[in-house]
Amino acid sequence: MAEKKYYLPVDGELVEVSHEVYKAYYKLTNHADYLEQKDKKKGKVLFSDLDTENTSGEAMLPNVGAVNIEDLAIANLMSAKLQRCVELLTPPDRALIEAIFYDGLSERQYASRIGVSQNTINKRKKVALEKLRNIFKK
Repeated sequence: MAEKKYYLPVDGELVEVSHEVYKAYYKLTNHADYLEQKDKKKGKVLFSDLDTENTSGEAMLPNVGAVNIEDLAIANLMSAKLQRCVELLTPPDRALIEAIFYDGLSERQYASRIGVSQNTINKRKKVALEKLRNIFKK
């Protein structure tokens, strides 16, 4: 008796393969089909279900990594306004805000730089931020 031959479709043509390759291919294919059916039973919608003649379902997804020009413009305006507000603070308050928020110093580092306690800097920071908040609201 002749040995059974196994074929798989490749680019529209049947290609002869070994029994092991045939089994592995259909094992993966059947598993993928099973998972897809399981997802559909649970109500999961695939983007490929949204495909039309002209568009793929994936093309309808928003590009989360894309830069939103409107958000960027608003952020730039807010940043410029914040900088103008910081400039209206008294020199000691401005120095504290710039050291902590722009230069990245900790309260303790800034306190030791100007020779006061960290607790003093914490209190001054709260007062300076409240002043800044009030100026920003105007």
